[in-house]
Amino acid sequence: MHPVLIARFMLHLAIALQHLQPSSSQEMDGLTETPREMMKSLAETATSLVTRNDDLMSCIEGLDCLMIETWYHVNGGNLRKALITIRRAMTIAQLMGFHRHGKAQCNVVENETQIYPEFIWFRMISLERHLCIMLGTPQASFDRNMATETLLREDTAMGRLDRIHCVVMSRILERNHTAPSVGDVVLTQEIDQVLQKASKDFPSKWWLTPNLATVANQPEALFWDMRRLFHHLSHYNLLIQLHLPFMLRSAKTGHQYDYSRMTCIAASREILSRLIMFHSFNRIAFSCRTVDYFGLMAAMALLIAHLDSHRCLPLSTSEQLPYNEVFMSNNALVHQRPSDRALIEQTHEIMEEASRLNGDSMSIQASSLLQRLMTIEAEAASEVTHESNMQAPPTAQTPQSSSTNGTIRVSIPSFGVIEIDRGGVISNDSGDFSVGEIAFENKERSCASDNVNGNLAIGGRVRVHDISSQGPRNGGINVDPLQRLPGTTGHRGEEPMLPVRVDWSLQNVDTAFFDTLMRGTGNDDSVDWSTWLNDLQAPHSHPGA
Repeated sequence: MHPVLIARFMLHLAIALQHLQPSSSQEMDGLTETPREMMKSLAETATSLVTRNDDLMSCIEGLDCLMIETWYHVNGGNLRKALITIRRAMTIAQLMGFHRHGKAQCNVVENETQIYPEFIWFRMISLERHLCIMLGTPQASFDRNMATETLLREDTAMGRLDRIHCVVMSRILERNHTAPSVGDVVLTQEIDQVLQKASKDFPSKWWLTPNLATVANQPEALFWDMRRLFHHLSHYNLLIQLHLPFMLRSAKTGHQYDYSRMTCIAASREILSRLIMFHSFNRIAFSCRTVDYFGLMAAMALLIAHLDSHRCLPLSTSEQLPYNEVFMSNNALVHQRPSDRALIEQTHEIMEEASRLNGDSMSIQASSLLQRLMTIEAEAASEVTHESNMQAPPTAQTPQSSSTNGTIRVSIPSFGVIEIDRGGVISNDSGDFSVGEIAFENKERSCASDNVNGNLAIGGRVRVHDISSQGPRNGGINVDPLQRLPGTTGHRGEEPMLPVRVDWSLQNVDTAFFDTLMRGTGNDDSVDWSTWLNDLQAPHSHPGA
């Protein structure tokens, strides 16, 4: 048998073993090694001997192997390896002409292999864009031909939604990786209209959360309900990614960004309710890992929305506003907070349970991050001003938060400290979202070793000021790059990938989320966080910022 066919079978088997319950090994007799060890051995052998050999990959079956390997890395929580793998597949596909629609020249190993170059290319691009959004990296291809009128007309309803989502991801990524401009608002509204129209192609009941328990013994019905659930999650995650840069825009701009804020909040609730449903049916940490990443981002968005809602306008400002605006500027989410906290707390419990049953480092880190944000939000809600001293894992940073005089301070691992002042996130009243002046306070920098875990703590603060004629704004976001750089020892069973944050299992997911969130402040394109993390140097402005 051809090596590619053997490798494909081994990767399929490795994926199947990823979906086994942790207790399954106790029910299997006669195995020389555990299913988890067998899974790793199969995948490592297939990748080291076959998929990393470019000469063997120049065929349809080889591309199939690379796509299966990509999903293996995604389920294992290694998004960086997944992105590198799918981009290798895209490069090989381009050399075979897949990007020139109707002009592909494909090699096959088995005569029975069916060839659909345009569909394979579409699936590759879609998977790569999902990973780019989660990791905060630019897309490798701007191809949007998968959503032409002809292809949409010929596809199924869910197939059309897949194609529209693929184009929407491309437009969001293009927006996020260009300099902020006035046109961002118009583009966001256009994309929102596209998603609205796409959702109307389905009957209302299609959007109900499927109850997987009712079809557990009906494989075909379970397949379609699971697929519908994943389409829901992808759709609502795109809504969060689309509106996240506008979620914390300044209250001083009026309520023109309330739509974005409420859309993020509503989409977050939809994702969390579906995550809870999914994990009530499936408690395997390495199964459909994308659901957990979507859930983490939704929980963070919802917590930060509540953090922002705990701000109070200063008395001098509130006296000048009508009552309804003062009411909206204080806490419009107060009645939803108990149910929202319940959703987030249950999500946190699910991640804790997954880390306990599976020993999964990603679940441990996600659980720790959620716990930190939950504690900060609870302190802000109760107007607690002292620093929290909650228990954390040895490699976690002790949270530092406060809610004083309407200012909320949030410490984010490997990102920094975000301060939400009374006026909210800085944005120009004129609607000009150009980058503001960055002023560095010359505070003493320290590179002291942490006696507990050997991490480094680096101090410094970046403040964003308004450069309009009115001078500094009354409120805004300050970013304090107080970081803890992880050591070089990875978690058990995790192979380090790239030198940045090698022991942080969330890879770039949390940083990408907050980079998108901070886009609306005008300072995200001015501070080079990655260089600072790598070189232990103070953040610096990009040329022309």
